Amino acid sequence: MHWKDEYSVGIEEIDKQHRVLLDYFRLIEDTVASGGTWSNVHFILIQLHDFARIHFAVEEALMHMFAYPGAAEHINLHQGFFAKLKELEQQSLTTDVTKETVEFVHQWLLRHITGADRAYARHIASGAPIVRTKTAAQT
Repeated sequence: MHWKDEYSVGIEEIDKQHRVLLDYFRLIEDTVASGGTWSNVHFILIQLHDFARIHFAVEEALMHMFAYPGAAEHINLHQGFFAKLKELEQQSLTTDVTKETVEFVHQWLLRHITGADRAYARHIASGAPIVRTKTAAQT
């Protein structure tokens, strides 16, 4: 899976991070296609998990900063991704889950980027004000 301009959400940093996620997915695809072992796939899954955690934290911070009304639902999608990824990581220790992994990551990433991520990006682009919170010094 390669990056296409149609995947852009219009936020440069998020698009860069999405490219990295797609690179991890491509690594999984290439590893499977070249007959890589379960340990190769498992290692990439762990790397994907670690990067996704950082990426989702950035997205969630943006949602909170711009008071995105769909933040709770979006965060639930992230948590669901981690739950399924964790399940696949565990299964990959004892079972060949390469096909299931490729299908899950491919479908989830494309649906998420072109659906849920675009929704919060549209909210930000609409001119939503940044929510300012009081610091301890201001109270």
